[in-house]
Amino acid sequence: MHTPPMTMISSESRIKWLAFILLVFMGGVGTLPYLTNRSVQHTMAQLKVTSAKERHYQSILALVVDAETGQRGFILTGKEEFLQPYHAAVSMIEPLRATLWQESTDPGEREALASIKVSLDLKLGLMAETIAMRREQGFAAAEKVVAAGAGRTHMEILRNLIGGELSSLSVHRDELRDKLTRGARNAMYISAAVNIAEMILLAVALLVGLRSLRARANAERLAAENTEALRRAAAASELRNQQLAVSADMLHALECVSTVEEASLIVSTFCRKLVPGVSGSLYLYRNSRDTLERKARWGELADDADVIEPEQCWAVRRGTVHFCAGDGDLHCRHGSADHAGAGPRVCMPLVTQDAVLGCLTLYAAPAQHDIFDRQRELLATLSEEISMSMSNIKLRETLRLQSIIDPLTDLYNRRYMDETLRRELIRSQRSAKPLAIVVLDLDHFKRTNDTYGHDGGDTILKRVAQVLLTNIRACDVACRFGGEEMVVLLPDCDIGLAAQRAEVIRGLIEALQVTHGGHTVRTTASLGVAGYPDHGAEPAALFQAADKALYQAKHDGRNRVVRAAAR
Repeated sequence: MHTPPMTMISSESRIKWLAFILLVFMGGVGTLPYLTNRSVQHTMAQLKVTSAKERHYQSILALVVDAETGQRGFILTGKEEFLQPYHAAVSMIEPLRATLWQESTDPGEREALASIKVSLDLKLGLMAETIAMRREQGFAAAEKVVAAGAGRTHMEILRNLIGGELSSLSVHRDELRDKLTRGARNAMYISAAVNIAEMILLAVALLVGLRSLRARANAERLAAENTEALRRAAAASELRNQQLAVSADMLHALECVSTVEEASLIVSTFCRKLVPGVSGSLYLYRNSRDTLERKARWGELADDADVIEPEQCWAVRRGTVHFCAGDGDLHCRHGSADHAGAGPRVCMPLVTQDAVLGCLTLYAAPAQHDIFDRQRELLATLSEEISMSMSNIKLRETLRLQSIIDPLTDLYNRRYMDETLRRELIRSQRSAKPLAIVVLDLDHFKRTNDTYGHDGGDTILKRVAQVLLTNIRACDVACRFGGEEMVVLLPDCDIGLAAQRAEVIRGLIEALQVTHGGHTVRTTASLGVAGYPDHGAEPAALFQAADKALYQAKHDGRNRVVRAAAR
């Protein structure tokens, strides 16, 4: 019986120990990216919560300003329609404050929220008191309470309290962003160190293996397998770190935009980097919630329709990720009708708070048959981040529109008109171009209300608003100033052309025949026209000139256009 030489037994022992060390080391290396990823994801989640809190505090302050604007308008005019922004703001403040209370866990923050609630209750209570006083006792009594300055004091306290919380949140957000940047940078350093260590260990393994197992035929196979395993581990670690860094950049960019269009462009840009070589489409529900519209596309394989129905996508219907790898799988009907030879695809619903916002669809070439199976964790994180960002952007857009749009007529409100007039005047002064303003007031509108009721008056206002919206340029701005008075701003338009446009609008309003309650209701309008630079370079001067022209039109018999007199 042949006894193996001691050198062979020793070589086999060294190989076993080396293999054991390699397995232990690779196992330890495999946990580093996971731990780094967990840390980065935790920081990203904290950053989302902090950003959401900042938006809630800013929204509360903006809503209080809107409520105060409505209160002042009502006290000055006594018209109930000026209270529309007040009621809208009051109904939205408490849900936002309650959300902040639920999201806060720090005792100091809860103490500040309690103080903010007290200030909010005092401020809103005083506003409600002055509104009731204006209704019951008239302008003088309400004006006396407003002039006492208690409301201004409550507002300053509220601004200081919310400002303090915003400052703290801003500092915390900057700290989290620094932490996120450090985490991504550390992940890259760890990856580089691991790669170097793996190469060194591989070199040692190769030297020991070649020296110890030169006589054995499987030495090359073992070394090759170890090399390939280490190479794959290093490549996977490097890819994960790159994806973490790109995801952090995408999240940061999405926090800085304010419209869905900008966000869609960012998603398409970063998806090319996160999943290279893959095409895709981003679909979002339209406001009607009956169809989904494609907001972005990238790559050459994104051949779906621009508008799809919810029933055409399995991911939207079921609310879960849907993979399709071949002819044996369920195919979404919004994809290509020719499934033969098609590559794998995945549809991911964009879900937030149990509501589906849309879906993200990715397409790969047939040769990339397992690309989505290898990146399921990345795809789940990607859809979650996009869902949260799109939800926040839509919330900001909704709050913005509610603060600048008149709910009855869909025209811009007085607040937006004031901002736009100031901005357009500055632009006209810089570019040396004219700017015109048309002030419109419906004739005998009180008589219309008395005859046909407020519903009839509201119907007239809506139809007149539609006349304005369909007969002005894309760059023009139509606003409801208050009651039956409306304003149109016409950039880059001299007073002569503005008067011609006003005459067209006057004629269309005169031709209106509105049916209400079985009656045909007609109306006319008087319009005053003024312009920069002919009638001033300040918003107040320009508006006053147009308003005087309007009253001249009323004095001359109504249903006419009058240009402001030259200064």
